[in-house]
Amino acid sequence: MRILWRRPLFCCCVFGILMALLAFSLLQTLRPFLWALFALPIPFLVIFFRKNLRRVFLPILCCFMSCLILLSSHLYFDASYAFAEDLAGQEVRISGYVSDRRNDSESYLLTVTELDGKRTRLKAALGCAFSSGLQVGDAITASVRAAEIEKTDSYDEELELLSEGVKVLFLCNEEEDLEVSELQGFHPILFFRKLNLILTARLRLSVGGEAGDVASALLLGNKSGLSGDTTLAFRRAGVSHLLALSGLHVSILVGAIELLLRKLLAIRRIRMLLTSLCMIFYLALTGFHASTVRSVLLVFSVYLAFLLWEEPDPITSLGMILYLTLLFVPYSLCDLSLWMSYLATFGILIFAPLTVKISERLRERLPKLLAKAIGWLLGLLLAGCAANGALLLLMSCVFGEVSLASIPVTILLSLPTMLTLVSSIIALIFPALGFFPRIFAGWMIDLSTAVSDRPNVLLSMEKPFLIVLLILFTLLILLLAVLFIKRPIVFLSIPLAMILVFGVAFVFAKTNSAQSETEDYTFEIQQGEVAVFAKNSRDSGAAYALRQGLRSVGATKIDRLRFSGYATKQPYYLSKLATSVRVFTLCLPQPKTDAELAMARRLEQEAALHRIYVIYDAP
Repeated sequence: MRILWRRPLFCCCVFGILMALLAFSLLQTLRPFLWALFALPIPFLVIFFRKNLRRVFLPILCCFMSCLILLSSHLYFDASYAFAEDLAGQEVRISGYVSDRRNDSESYLLTVTELDGKRTRLKAALGCAFSSGLQVGDAITASVRAAEIEKTDSYDEELELLSEGVKVLFLCNEEEDLEVSELQGFHPILFFRKLNLILTARLRLSVGGEAGDVASALLLGNKSGLSGDTTLAFRRAGVSHLLALSGLHVSILVGAIELLLRKLLAIRRIRMLLTSLCMIFYLALTGFHASTVRSVLLVFSVYLAFLLWEEPDPITSLGMILYLTLLFVPYSLCDLSLWMSYLATFGILIFAPLTVKISERLRERLPKLLAKAIGWLLGLLLAGCAANGALLLLMSCVFGEVSLASIPVTILLSLPTMLTLVSSIIALIFPALGFFPRIFAGWMIDLSTAVSDRPNVLLSMEKPFLIVLLILFTLLILLLAVLFIKRPIVFLSIPLAMILVFGVAFVFAKTNSAQSETEDYTFEIQQGEVAVFAKNSRDSGAAYALRQGLRSVGATKIDRLRFSGYATKQPYYLSKLATSVRVFTLCLPQPKTDAELAMARRLEQEAALHRIYVIYDAP
């Protein structure tokens, strides 16, 4: 399996993707020059028609594709984004409608249609310093201030906003400045978003409890109801990817639809057509997330290959889909979930032929039922190792930690995830059967919580030698992918190598006691008790700095979190912190004004979502 040199289109896509990353990392003033540099070879495309010069087809195609993606990047990040930076700090009047809610309870995504009386089409974020009660689909007119983008050593708010396609952040401080009305006309995106919210409420009511929130996250991609406890438990267990819509969920749904249509004796072309329509509807219902778009387009590529009587090549299709995604949606380059989804899928596709070969040999030597069971288990093991191996280096660099339990827990939760998805569909149609997804989602919560409670389940990557081990392991995977290796036993060495890496890392992993003091926070760890005093909780990015400080000493919980005062961004600060570190008690000063009392109520609501106990003490 020569993964690179037999796939010229895949190579061109990878080259274009690398150029998009390079263009984004450069200064804005240099991007047009980089685009012009790669535009130079375009006039020489005429050489395609000369037979003796066809050997230069690959570099010319690389330059052409890079030129297109650099132009797209320039038009979005420079030409259309520059004016948003000029708005920072200005008071403006906007009109538009609410398209979605962000993580914070009073933060929303807006589609702005008018800016100071001028027609526009701008995607923005709106933060309210009061309880606004805005709902998706509300039309608003507001006097707001364009906020400065927050940047610290550990947090870049601009990247977070860009990953959602947001170009500017507005703040509304007074309730009198916000006017809410009913939106006129039909908006397809809002229609599907409202339908998603209706189905989510129906499923949560049918299933009930935290299991209903997990079921709605798995099926409908709506994670707004998940508590910090559950989110943190899945992350510490290394299976947070199960809560995000991905190829696993799409493949289960496609398989269920195909099975149903096959039972109805539908011919293959009819099955392909109906399945495609169902998947398009599902994409619109769940909001066109990058991972689901990738999965559905891969299914479409297989269908297209069948219609054209061609052998499908998922690896080339994956590269082309990622290239087109970055070409037409440039801001998705900032979306970490996109890169995790594509890297994991690429790792699985590399070793997919090995799984097929092992299954064939097992069927030749073992009884049919036993061969299927062993093949399924080995397939899960190889897929988990390949996906996690492809993600290890990225996750260690971004999060600074990896879960030692990711692979075994993923394998154990594969069946409950499948059962939860299928039974959730049934519960949507027949609410009385909601106890089935409640049971299966309950298994998922219980297992992830049990693993998460282990003290050393997360491995901090602060030690340089651990990064070196991960780099060597990643190089091993790439080497095995590129080389032409016929013996499956060589590929089976990957799980053994991963076990060795984690084993060595686990031996050297330690949990320390320490003290730390910075301008943002003070924390002290004594006899396993962690007390934190958040001095600069006015910046939501300070939560990242605190998380890094705790992680550097191996602490994974906060027994007592104390705020020094009240500030607008504290609920978002608390939300970000609670999904990465277990917080047990929040200590707040006694509110003295009506504004402080309103903020205290918002913090109580946020703390209740994450199951944090709130107490008030003397200022």
